[in-house]
Amino acid sequence: MPYIAPAAIAGQLEENCFALVATAGADIVGVIEVRDNSDICFFSWTAAFSGKASAGLFCRGLELCGSSDAELSSLTVNASPNSRMAYEAMGFEPTDDEWCTNGIRFVPMILHV
Repeated sequence: MPYIAPAAIAGQLEENCFALVATAGADIVGVIEVRDNSDICFFSWTAAFSGKASAGLFCRGLELCGSSDAELSSLTVNASPNSRMAYEAMGFEPTDDEWCTNGIRFVPMILHV
């Protein structure tokens, strides 16, 4: 996917984004990217990294958002239908029905912090 190519990631990180990468040895097992300290634009993990470990990566991202913006009141994400339950388990709530834009299906969600 062009969005996660190294050059694309470098450009995104220059545009008020940050990314955290979780590794196990030499393997990348989880990645979270947050834009403007308030919108998760990418969050993915391997099956072996699911559960508490991926929640830990999410919590660390949320910590960084809060430390960068003391008035942070919410975090948003456009969740894929397959990841909706995972986001709900982290406290996110849908803000609208499922959308489809440019062939990509997602559910807009929010977490009040």
